[in-house]
This record gives sequence, structure tokens and C-alpha cells, in this order.
Amino acid sequence: MTIVDMTHFFPWAFLLHLSRMLIVFNIVHTMLKDKYNSLITFLCIVGVGMTASGLMLEFLLPRISEVFILVFLLLILLGVICLVCRGSILRKLLALLIAQLAQMAGTMVYSTVTHLLFSNSIQSTTALEMTLFDFLADTLFIYVFSFVFVIIIRLLQRKKAASKAENKRAIILLMFPLTHIFSVCVIMLANRIVTARIQDLPQYTSEATVLNTFAFMAFAVCMLVDLLIIFLIDYMNRMQEKDQENQRAILMANMNYEQMQMVREEQTAFRKIRHDMMNLLTTAAGFIEIGKPEKAGEILNHASDTVFEGGGTTICSNETINTTVFIKQKYAEEHDVSLNVTVEEEAPAKINDYDLCRLLHNLMDNALHAATAGDDKTASFVIRIDEDSIVIKGQNTVSESPVKQQDGHGYGTSIIREIVKKYGGKYTVEQTKPSYQTTVEIRNIPLH
Repeated sequence: MTIVDMTHFFPWAFLLHLSRMLIVFNIVHTMLKDKYNSLITFLCIVGVGMTASGLMLEFLLPRISEVFILVFLLLILLGVICLVCRGSILRKLLALLIAQLAQMAGTMVYSTVTHLLFSNSIQSTTALEMTLFDFLADTLFIYVFSFVFVIIIRLLQRKKAASKAENKRAIILLMFPLTHIFSVCVIMLANRIVTARIQDLPQYTSEATVLNTFAFMAFAVCMLVDLLIIFLIDYMNRMQEKDQENQRAILMANMNYEQMQMVREEQTAFRKIRHDMMNLLTTAAGFIEIGKPEKAGEILNHASDTVFEGGGTTICSNETINTTVFIKQKYAEEHDVSLNVTVEEEAPAKINDYDLCRLLHNLMDNALHAATAGDDKTASFVIRIDEDSIVIKGQNTVSESPVKQQDGHGYGTSIIREIVKKYGGKYTVEQTKPSYQTTVEIRNIPLH
């Protein structure tokens, strides 16, 4: 049987401390934000931690107690964390302490389980000499057990997470390393079989080498896969953020294009008015001179209607609202729906333009989609904006019979609820056929 000697740093103590540094990185990376990226955080924490561990164990352990070495190592790691992670010093210290707690908890659980199952000594996991199988199973179990702490931290962060879907997906992926506890069981079982049947097997026979190689490969694959899962989650989150940025850019580009279309239409209307105004005024003056003021009034009224028609797309001071209403008015006209939007402004809208755009688009899309299927095709919205809140009340007609959902249409309500929750508001609906009412109340605050 191969016996692992922990009195020297290489190679076995090196692997043990590597797993401990990976636990520190795992916990710290979950609790704190990277200043640069996850790879730099990983290299700094693991690289500096392993270098400090090796130097202190080789040169300081005979002279200084293990407690002082551990404290010194934690101070070094705290300094590294301060350099590569964001957050308060207390949060950084808490992350480091939780990492140590995860290591101790993993050791205690493993020692207790092996003592109950195999009557091992509780202190066997801290011995300086043990079989290779015991060492690999112990080291892998402690690292895998740290993911229990990571999942708990993720669950506690659900309310503060920027994206609930991303956090949920991360928790599901982080559950996979826990399956490697079965790998630990396989290694432990192999150790028991070898111990019981071939205790006198020489250390360097081919059979012993095969068994050792199998155990070490299982250990290495599990450790590597569990580490890569952390980076996979980061990669998926970055892709999700990039996709959201692209969607935001596309939406804002469409908004800018529609704003240009609005300006062009208004410019065309005003040029037409300017071209006709002199003739209209001259004609009106002529009717007044010949004693027919009613004719002059009729001409001026028509001119007034033309002026208001040309500037009708501007209903408030907020360009996002104006543009969204302009887009939906064109859609409503194409589908023979009467859309009426009123804006009551007491203060400017301070919420993010992207969120306001998505909120209005989905509210109006839902209303117009339902109204197109009704007998009386009407939809109306009243938007009230004051210093503290934004209230959007919508009403539209609906069909008496069920309406078939369009592809992707069902996502609108979930998007509305997501934005409302983000701004600490509420979204209510009420249906009294043939009418359907919606009310959105959110705080008028700037968020990103």
C-alpha cells in the first residue's frame, strides 16, 4: 500500500493545500465581486496562497506553531483579496473566515462519517501519514463539501442578485460537484477492499500501481471538473450580460430610428403648414373685410387642426414615452385599434430609459394584442408621473372567446413583473369583460 507522507510539502502536502486554496477562491469568488476578472482572482489567491504555504511549512514550521502559521497565512490571503476583489474590509474578512469554516466543517463531517462507517479514528484525517486512498478521499471530500457553503451563500443572495435567472442557473450547476461525493465513496470502498484483502501487497507492484493510478485519476478529474464549473458559470453570466447589452443597444437603436421618423414627419407637416399659412391668413383676412367673419373662423379652425395634427406625436417631455407611443400608434392604426394615451407630468421620469421603454412596450403590446380580437377595438393608457412615483393605468377591450397566444407573447407579463419588482412597485390586473384593466405603480428613482 502507498503511504502518503505529509511531513514534506511536495507532493502530497502541496495537493492538500491546493484544495484549501481552491476552497478559499470558491467562497471569496461567490461572496465578492472581482476587480478585474475571475482568472486573475484565481491566480492571485491560489498562487500567492500556495507560495506562502510552501515557504512557511518548509522554513517556519519547525520554529513556529501551526496556529501562528495559519494566522500569518490568513493575513496574507486577506491582503491579496483586498487587491483583487471589491467590497468592504469586513465582508472580505467574513469571506475568508467562512472559507476556513467550510474547510473545518468538511474535515469534521468526513472524520465523523468514516468513524461511523469504518471505525476510523477521528484524528485520522489530520495524521501526518495515511494511505493514498484515504488522503485522496479526504482531500476531495473537503473540497466538494465547500460547495454546500457556496450554494447556501447563493441562496441567501437571491434577493440581491441582479438576475434571478442567472443565480438560479448557477445554483443548479453548483449542485453537480456534490455528486462527486460518490467518487469519494468509490475511493474509500477501494481502500477498504485493498486493506482487507491485500494488506501485504508491495508498494511498487504493477497491481498496486494500477490501483493508485485509478484513484489519483478519479481525484484529479473531479477536482478539475469542479473548478471548471466555477469558470463556466462566470462565462455563461458574461454571455448573458453581453446578450442583454446587445438587446439594449438594438432597442435603443430602434428608438432612435423611430425618433428620427417622428422628427421627419413633424418637419414635413410643419413645412406644409408654413407653405399654406400665408394663403390661409390672406384668405381669412379677405373674408373679414367683406363681412363674412364666420368663413374666416372656419378657415382658421381648419388651420388650427392641421397644426395640432402635425405636432400630435409629442405628448410629454419624455422622448422615450413619445417614441413608444408613436410606434404603438402606427401599430394600432394598422390593426384598426383606437389607442389613446394621456400623460400627466408633475416631475420628470427618473427611471432608466431602457426599463421605461420595455415596460411601456410590453404593457401596450399586451393591450393592443387583446384589443385586436375584441369587437370594440379600443385601448387607452393614463401615465401619471410625480416626484416619487410613476403610475400607468391601462384599459382595453377583450374578446368574449379565448385568444390564441402569439409566439413569444407570453413573455410580456413576466418582463413587466420583473421591472416592477426591480423598482419596488406592484402590478395588478382586473378583468370585467369586455374590459381588461392593468395598473403599474413603481418608484420614480434612477436605477441601473
